Amino acid sequence: MVRRSRRIASVLVAGALLSGCGGEKPAETPSVQRPKVALVLSSSQLSAGKELGAGFTYTAGLLGAEAVVSGPPQADPPKQVEIFKQMMNSAKGGVAIQASDTELIARDLAAAVQGGFPVIAVDIRPAATSGVKTFVGNDNHQLGERLADELIGRLPAGSTGMVVVGSTRPGLPVMEQRLQGIRDRFAAKLPGVKVAGPFDTQTDPAANQAAWKRLAAATPGALALIGTGSTDGPSIAAVHTETKAKWLGAGFDLNPKTVTALQDGELVAIASPEHYLSGAMAGWLQVRHAQDGIALPQGWVQTPSLVITTKNLPEIIKRQQSDNEKAAWFKPRIDELTADLAKHTKPLSPAG
Repeated sequence: MVRRSRRIASVLVAGALLSGCGGEKPAETPSVQRPKVALVLSSSQLSAGKELGAGFTYTAGLLGAEAVVSGPPQADPPKQVEIFKQMMNSAKGGVAIQASDTELIARDLAAAVQGGFPVIAVDIRPAATSGVKTFVGNDNHQLGERLADELIGRLPAGSTGMVVVGSTRPGLPVMEQRLQGIRDRFAAKLPGVKVAGPFDTQTDPAANQAAWKRLAAATPGALALIGTGSTDGPSIAAVHTETKAKWLGAGFDLNPKTVTALQDGELVAIASPEHYLSGAMAGWLQVRHAQDGIALPQGWVQTPSLVITTKNLPEIIKRQQSDNEKAAWFKPRIDELTADLAKHTKPLSPAG
């Protein structure tokens, strides 16, 4: 009876917290009662990882839980496996993971799942052999299509030529899905335009910029240069400025330098997977499972994405100014997703 009363109380506290303002402080819950959950990132230095971590920490804290966010500075699959194992020992409430290499870590994830440990895949779809049944993330193919739509709308009807696409990690499913969305949309709306790539642009900022310089020089008549990784946007913008290019530049992810490049007119659009929202949902699911025994949904919890142009850029700049601004902006989106989770959950097989 005592255990049941505590569970009811935790549900009431969670409900009260989620109905409050987005910028409020997390509940002061005695640490002995607080579940501890963790998020293991692919790269803690990239903007995607920082956004995922901020969202995860926000909802976990709002529900009165302790959140730990960790990950190697840059993609390092063996190191990420090591961190995942460490987090399993310290964050008993569950671990969410943005896997650097889904196949490499599949065996460790499968062992955790088989042992009854709650694991959520976030941003990057888990390998089928991992046994992970819950994935939280956006539709990257759809986001590629939406970014292509923005570029197509800026080109003359019937345009012909080439669009160059670069990838910081060619072959990574997330990047390939973005590329395929771009390719499919151009094929449908501007079939005279060839989408070339993905060309390896590397993750290191200096190497990335050098790669884009080479690509721009090799394709002087390109209609657009598009980068599918978070390092690409600033490099494309720098090359655009340096060469006074007429081609259109676009990128993915909310790298602050990419946002500045859009503001300065060196890029025309940014495709944001809205990683903060994916992280927030992963945190919410883990904590509710840890606190109240609510089962993790089996399937793909699809989070919405966003294409940013100069039209909505002021709103996004304001949102990105602080954690409080982000929390207030995303709270209605979190509420909508959590109010009817089944509506936003799809079978895992086609997840992006």
